[in-house]
Amino acid sequence: KALNYGLEHAQGEFVVVFDAEDRPSPGQPREAMAAFARGGRDLAVVQAPLLIDNARDSWLSRQFELEYAIHFLVWLPFLAKIKAPIALGGTSNYFRRRQLEDAGGWDAWNVTEDADLGLRLARFGREAAMITLPTWEEAPSRPGEWMKQRTRWMKGHLQTWLVASRAPFSGKQRFNPGEFLSIQMTLGGSLLASLLHGPLLVWLIYGLATQQAALQGWHLGLFAAGYVGVLLAALAALGKPRLTALLLLPLYWPLLSIAMLRALWEMKTRPQFWAKTQHGFSRTRPVQQVINTPVHETPLDNVIQLDFGF
Repeated sequence: KALNYGLEHAQGEFVVVFDAEDRPSPGQPREAMAAFARGGRDLAVVQAPLLIDNARDSWLSRQFELEYAIHFLVWLPFLAKIKAPIALGGTSNYFRRRQLEDAGGWDAWNVTEDADLGLRLARFGREAAMITLPTWEEAPSRPGEWMKQRTRWMKGHLQTWLVASRAPFSGKQRFNPGEFLSIQMTLGGSLLASLLHGPLLVWLIYGLATQQAALQGWHLGLFAAGYVGVLLAALAALGKPRLTALLLLPLYWPLLSIAMLRALWEMKTRPQFWAKTQHGFSRTRPVQQVINTPVHETPLDNVIQLDFGF
């Protein structure tokens, strides 16, 4: 609702959204405007990578660092390159105001309004692009905060998936078959995987411990292939990811199943409930990270006014 209020009063050609606790790279607006200059008229939004700067706080924040790096440095750039629909992150989004208004702004009743908007822009025939200069975020390092935030995200992604899957090929705005299939494989697949992570891991451990005949070699091979795929993505994203975080990654996945079950329950009992995420607990977040980043001294020529929609 606050974003839509800000959009109603915005007058510039571009609208930019930042979370208040974020640390965007100073050169990021310049890179975003260059992306719009290179992109065609259908380019409606530019997403900056979101990275974690307090990974040393806890095991949870280290796992969060891996997730974000893979998602924003490997997966979303790939989707943008093939022009597939992108479920946007909630911050460091640069929009063409006119196209944002034509798409209806933000859904005030979806608790991941960013992901919903990204898919809706695709439904209106618009494109998204990724840039490289990141925004640094504080990951929740406490289990309670992590669970509340992840439950909300999964509930919102479930809402988004349901809306995107409703009459996808009818009406004036519609997905093409490739876009619809991409949404089912990405957003739908991630929801299904989150639900199954925990039960499958328990089944594998039980089968190995009891030597059940139902557990066959190809089951372990399939699990190993998925794990290796994540390892390769982490190496591509971070270069030298934290070894302990990689080794303990399978223990993190069952937490996603718990959050998904909570999301399903909340979807039934209180679909619009927004669990707030507390920030400012980090013990290791660098205070000077953005301040010390070099800033280009040349002026931003021919850049239209940026309106910040908080």
